[in-house]
Amino acid sequence: MSTLETKYNALTNDFKKELQNIITLADNAVCIINVTSIKIALQDAIDAQKIVFASDVELNVKSQKLNFPNSGSFNPDNKGNFWRTIHAANILQNWEAVLELSKKYCEKHTHLLESAFE
Repeated sequence: MSTLETKYNALTNDFKKELQNIITLADNAVCIINVTSIKIALQDAIDAQKIVFASDVELNVKSQKLNFPNSGSFNPDNKGNFWRTIHAANILQNWEAVLELSKKYCEKHTHLLESAFE
């Protein structure tokens, strides 16, 4: 694993820990930090490099919008749909705190990328 990957993993772990102080997250939730957005999804139990279909919500810090895909159906037995709804509702209930935290970590991600190319 490269130094950049190690730092990125530490960044996402730190974000997840701080986010858990604000909202409820699924045990297998993963956070994917980008320059202008953060995606929260469920990690696939079989392939850790994949996320569960229809489990993701994405907070765009630039547009200040919460996006989540529509799978076309909802079934409470489907953990992806269930946790996507829980995560979205928790984010909306704690909008200001989650948005500020997300902005902070998107900025950290930007600085991480910039330092990698210096």
